[in-house]
Amino acid sequence: MEPEQYRVVPEDEDGYPEVRPSSKQKSDVFVAKDHVRVDEHAMSAPDSLQDDFDSLVEYLVQDLTATVSMVRSIYIWVTTQRLPMTSSVGFTQTDTPRGFLFNIREKKATYQELFAVLCRRSHIPCVIVHGVAKSICYDAGAKVSFKKGKNSWNAVLIDGEWRLVHPYWGASSAPGYCTGRWGEVGSSSERDANDNAQSRFALSRIRNEFYFLTDPDMFITKCFPENPSWQLLSKPLSKIEFEDLPFYQPAFYELKLKERLHENCVVHTSDGECNFEFTLPVDRAQRYKLSYTLHARRALDAEGEYDVTPLEGYSFRYRYEHTEYLQFRFPYIGVFKLNVFCKDSKCSLPSDWVVEYKIVCSKTNPNCRPYPITPAIGWGPNAELDAVGMHSFSHKNALVSLDEEPVTFVRFALPRDQEIDIEADLVTNGMSRDEMKSHVTLETEGGYAVIKVAPPGEGEYALQVFVNDGSERKNVCNYLMRRTKLVEDPELADIRSQLQRAVESGDAEALAHWISKFSERDMEDRGDLALSRKKLHFAKLNRDLEEAIARKDLDLLEKALQSASGTSLRRQLGDLAVRAEAMRSRLRRFKRLRHEVLAMNQKTISEIRSYPKPPDAVHAVMAASFLLLGNQEQELRKWSKIQSLISKRGKDSLKRRVADFKTDSVQPEVLKRVNEILAKYDLETVQVASVGAATFFQWAFTMAAEMDEKDL
Repeated sequence: MEPEQYRVVPEDEDGYPEVRPSSKQKSDVFVAKDHVRVDEHAMSAPDSLQDDFDSLVEYLVQDLTATVSMVRSIYIWVTTQRLPMTSSVGFTQTDTPRGFLFNIREKKATYQELFAVLCRRSHIPCVIVHGVAKSICYDAGAKVSFKKGKNSWNAVLIDGEWRLVHPYWGASSAPGYCTGRWGEVGSSSERDANDNAQSRFALSRIRNEFYFLTDPDMFITKCFPENPSWQLLSKPLSKIEFEDLPFYQPAFYELKLKERLHENCVVHTSDGECNFEFTLPVDRAQRYKLSYTLHARRALDAEGEYDVTPLEGYSFRYRYEHTEYLQFRFPYIGVFKLNVFCKDSKCSLPSDWVVEYKIVCSKTNPNCRPYPITPAIGWGPNAELDAVGMHSFSHKNALVSLDEEPVTFVRFALPRDQEIDIEADLVTNGMSRDEMKSHVTLETEGGYAVIKVAPPGEGEYALQVFVNDGSERKNVCNYLMRRTKLVEDPELADIRSQLQRAVESGDAEALAHWISKFSERDMEDRGDLALSRKKLHFAKLNRDLEEAIARKDLDLLEKALQSASGTSLRRQLGDLAVRAEAMRSRLRRFKRLRHEVLAMNQKTISEIRSYPKPPDAVHAVMAASFLLLGNQEQELRKWSKIQSLISKRGKDSLKRRVADFKTDSVQPEVLKRVNEILAKYDLETVQVASVGAATFFQWAFTMAAEMDEKDL
């Protein structure tokens, strides 16, 4: 990072080629083993060459014909120089290498500027790129401002393509960084005290090869240029996308790791838990050892060393095949920083720090408890098991589900050339090892050890396997076992399964049958019985409403709608409830009009019959009414016939026929004709002619108007 007024070298020079994305990777243009002699030559440069640029450049690039070799020589020399503590007489300006190094020391010049000067003097186009960067002091998830995160690096032209170089970062390495704002709350057992102390901040002078000709897709995770073209990507990232990227370190790429779950540097917990999965290269996995540190963000007013609550026992880490799994659970709300490290036993890197994540826990699980144990040897089959000649025969994964069978069998192959004494403990929170003894048994037979695990109920358990040589009980393997549901007798499990299928189908008869079976066996309700009863109620309700609508039965409809009085049920019924409500309203009107007809006294009806020649309106209304009741229109044209029908008594009486009238007995053509007859009149006209006929007009008109073909 350099102040604007101290820039002593122009960013570029006239005539440079345009910026385009790289078409080749670093491995296509540079092979380290081919440049061993170049490196040795550059590192052997005499100190006297620092007095003159021309002499230094001649030494570094002499006899080199490939541009990449020249750039390599310059990079090695720049990144291996120690800055002078004091200035030499006559060497305080940037016109000599020695003076330039002194000005870098004084923060009046930069490594990037020195690198550019040497490249340009070697006739190699080199640009100083300005932007922002996630430096060693960066906290994952933080915004990167151009004020605080200002940085610069180089782009150098090799074989017609621009390649990225960061000489300053290439000259040093750091295993991690942590300010006093963060307090450590957990770490893996492999991460010793010295490692953790170094992770606070220790900058070393070990050259970092990652920053030489770094591939653009990797470089962008650390540095974001002001000019998007210098990302050298076909699809440049926005600044927000850059800030969201995981805080990967050089070792992440050097070791060819991949994280399968998170593409963002900020990870939010789910129910107070979060997981990470790192895949390792198959051919190197056995050489890799991952570890981590977990820090919690301190409160602003925190002062002491113990102001953060340790999370001892709240992490679970294991390896299965070529993937390393990290699981964390948080008993309290907070913001955490996870740093992951990886060591290769055959290849030492400047730093084993691979990535940093910010973890945000905004909601915890009220039932959060620590894992049953925190084993020093870790989880799953490992080197300790191999060391005693045992091999896991049945379970290769450290995480074991106990949900399949009431009893789980864990098998190990024993060494053939020696006898060993094996012991097993089952451990869980809230119960002693002695209390758990009855839930784990061990037998050896035919070169195998079989451990039988029958947990007392749902929960989380740790199975620990030991080898006892008489003087020491050595832990050689550990499994984390989980039972999330009670494992039932096969017959009971089938009943539960059939009930679940009935719930899915919604079949009322099947639901009733399996609910009865469930209750007969007095099975434990895990929510499925209550759900099935709700489903049965809903299925019956659906059936009753459909039947009531089809039959136009007001009493049945009233009863069904009363059963569906709950708001949630109404929502589930949806359109059926709307149809039922509409039908009820219609049938209620029919009932009210029928009641008005039935309430008419015989005198009023007799008055209608007494007309020797009634007004046209009265004749039409009574004809339409009898037409609805089933009489033929032809016979109703004669008033004498209508008089005869009105005079009938008993079951054929007019009021009795109205009381027994069923809407589904009327044909569509009859409805149409009734509407045509009554359309010529209105209620007022009929009332003037006859009050009794007006009652029949309202009944017939409403029946015909509110019934249509879809109701029949």
